[in-house]
Amino acid sequence: MTILDKLKLERVKQIFTKLLELEVTLGRNEPSRYSWLQPYYRQIKENGRWCAQILDNSFIATARISKQAIGSSVLHAKGWTAVELSIRGKCRLAFNVRDDIVIIHRFEPGTWESWFGVDHCSDSISLSPELFDDKKDPRWNRFMASGLSEWPPRLDPAAADPTAPVT
Repeated sequence: MTILDKLKLERVKQIFTKLLELEVTLGRNEPSRYSWLQPYYRQIKENGRWCAQILDNSFIATARISKQAIGSSVLHAKGWTAVELSIRGKCRLAFNVRDDIVIIHRFEPGTWESWFGVDHCSDSISLSPELFDDKKDPRWNRFMASGLSEWPPRLDPAAADPTAPVT
């Protein structure tokens, strides 16, 4: 793990802590876009600039979403919490949390982080789930070795990283 990766993890943890604080005053339950997982999710919204959805017992991952397509998928995972943060309608941050474990799915850094009291440290390198069928790409190899590349996607919610390949 690089220093930038560690910094991203720390920033995501700080943003999550701030979201939980803001949930007290700005939070409400909304009908879920993921009705097969739960009928409602927790939403935190601030003046149209940003909106966060928190899904309990869920995990955001790159997975095979049909026999032909690979994309982002929200899967049932007891004990995990999936968080999606959209800035002006575009998902800029998506991650999973269980206890002290944070697994980042998408992170597009920017000055928006300051809205949550986080210094983005001039880090502009995105972590994006878009994968390419490239055997030299370690993300692609990890995905293909995981149960998520199968149809239907498999997930081990009890694992420290449910998307990790089975060894």
